[in-house]
Amino acid sequence: MKELTVIIAFLNEGSEVYKTVKSLKENSDSEFEIILINDCSTDGFDYKQVATEFDTHYIEHDKRRGVAFSRDEGVNLCETKYFLLLDAHMRVYQRNWVELFLKELKKNPKSLLCASTIALDSRENIIEGYDSKVGFGATFRFSDFGVEWISNINLCVKKSANIADIPCVLGASYACSKEYWRFLLGLNGLRYYGCDEQYLSAKVWLAGGQCKVVKNISFGHIFREAENLPYEGKGKEFVFNQLFITELFYNYYEKWKLLEDLRKKYGVDFINEVLSMLASSKKEIIEMKEYYKSIFSHDMNYLLEINNSLID
Repeated sequence: MKELTVIIAFLNEGSEVYKTVKSLKENSDSEFEIILINDCSTDGFDYKQVATEFDTHYIEHDKRRGVAFSRDEGVNLCETKYFLLLDAHMRVYQRNWVELFLKELKKNPKSLLCASTIALDSRENIIEGYDSKVGFGATFRFSDFGVEWISNINLCVKKSANIADIPCVLGASYACSKEYWRFLLGLNGLRYYGCDEQYLSAKVWLAGGQCKVVKNISFGHIFREAENLPYEGKGKEFVFNQLFITELFYNYYEKWKLLEDLRKKYGVDFINEVLSMLASSKKEIIEMKEYYKSIFSHDMNYLLEINNSLID
């Protein structure tokens, strides 16, 4: 019986989707489901053929919905108890990754997991200047709700032989239970692209759960230059996500400070447009604040302590 579904949402990734699915299928001792979600790609690549060849589920959007929506959609549609969110430009190097993820998820059902990350260039070579394993999750940068890679596993504390607590998942391979994801409302509220990891990780810790890196699972992640991304980078939706999250979780002063910093960075007119977008979500924000108030056992001060205490 299959217990895990791999969910891959993508936009204009071309042959990388094929290579990622092939790598998954060829490097596993356990069976698992795959859901491919094509978020209205326009590159002409035959993604449906990939789904047919590898016998995966396939969803194609007729308009762009964004990675947050697509991931939530995949989780809602998956029929297994557990799932793995994966980018469409990843490589697998071991056969026991399904078993290891499931073992930890069953042991810690209120956890969000990520694998350790190997940085690859477009030719699948380890990027020069990096160790073989460059990423073990991240710490929060609270000034703009950004992240900083944890590049040395020895910096993590509260470690066992193969797993360590981390403030924030990072690296594009995130495993969780469907039940816990729904309890946290997943990525509900985010638009298109940006801050997924921070949003999820913060909610896990604030609700009394844990974010962990599974050190003995290593996935290769092909990193690309900003100009080679198949989608727009930090546009209005990205900044919207920053402000949406801080509106939910930050106090007045912290929100005001971030807003001032963003005005200096992007300009007043740009930020005013984003604030108009945020105003249209006012009702949703109020409802979500009330819900999170009912399920959170900690506040942002606790998350700040986690961020500081888990890293030397």
